[in-house]
Amino acid sequence: MSERRKHLKLSFIWVLVPLAGLLTFSALTNPVDSVSHSLIFFSLLLAVIAATVAFITYLFMGRVSPKSRWRIVTISIAAVVALMLKSSGSLKPAETVVLLLIVVGLWFYSGRRAQ
Repeated sequence: MSERRKHLKLSFIWVLVPLAGLLTFSALTNPVDSVSHSLIFFSLLLAVIAATVAFITYLFMGRVSPKSRWRIVTISIAAVVALMLKSSGSLKPAETVVLLLIVVGLWFYSGRRAQ
């Protein structure tokens, strides 16, 4: 088996494991019932988003650079925070602007830090 194919298979497994955990956790619990359930749910969601974006990046680019890794984490955290705020009903235009400013700052910081 080639090195690329082996790495693709491993990356795909890293996508499936958190996805299976998220689906199982969602089927067995209700995140609305407890804050700890919500925390676990959003943590698993973060893992699924980050692993999926890293897998897609590897498919198209052939590798995931340190700069790309930091940007994947930044975008994943921003997406999960936006979903958390949206689900709580507190994502108003002012909060959206602040969230976007934070993401833009982290995006540029991640590009500098990874070099």
